[in-house]
Amino acid sequence: MAFETESYRSAAPAGVSEREVRRFLERVREAAGADCATPVAGSAVGDALGLSRETTYRLVDHLSARGYLHYVGTGPRVCITARGLEWLSAAGSRATAQMA
Repeated sequence: MAFETESYRSAAPAGVSEREVRRFLERVREAAGADCATPVAGSAVGDALGLSRETTYRLVDHLSARGYLHYVGTGPRVCITARGLEWLSAAGSRATAQMA
């Protein structure tokens, strides 16, 4: 599945960059692993990245609606999905290509 940077940016919540999305998903993956056995508090991830609560909740809603995160419960408790892992892989490829 291909993830186009420009189309993703246009659908991203206002004020949230692709870099912030990537960092958020990476932190969720690091904390929760690549499955949903151990969901992580999205608010803690947002706090660690210096995001406001409002931005964190908008980001979680946005990524959940697009299938990149699975919303498990209040807090919000989230984990990364296979689609989110694919997006991270594609984002890494884009970053590598831009550095070349």
